[in-house]
Amino acid sequence: MMRTLSSLPLLLPTLALAEPVQIPGPQGPLEAERIAVEGAAHAVIIIPGSGPTDRDGNSGPMGLRSDSYKLLANGLAAEGIASLRIDKRGLYGSAAALADANDVTIANYAQDVRDWVAEASSLAPCV
Repeated sequence: MMRTLSSLPLLLPTLALAEPVQIPGPQGPLEAERIAVEGAAHAVIIIPGSGPTDRDGNSGPMGLRSDSYKLLANGLAAEGIASLRIDKRGLYGSAAALADANDVTIANYAQDVRDWVAEASSLAPCV
């Protein structure tokens, strides 16, 4: 059977609609991508690993381009789970939050996560 172009969207996976969101940071805004899921009971915060890793799971300086966190967030959305993918303070979308990305402590990161949890609570009752 021959498929037409009009049936192509039915064959492709649906990607969740992500939108940027900001919260106040120490010297400027912290930024993330939010995927809201209507009726979601749960939301997760995806926190990049060490080094210059962005909210999608990529590291330009290291040559890594996998979109692993973005793919994870889309998979979670397909299961009805909302998410926030954050950029760490001083890096990428959160670059204005801190002049020197190396001038940060674990306590600073912990506070940022607490602030993101407060933001994510608008997406679902359980974060």
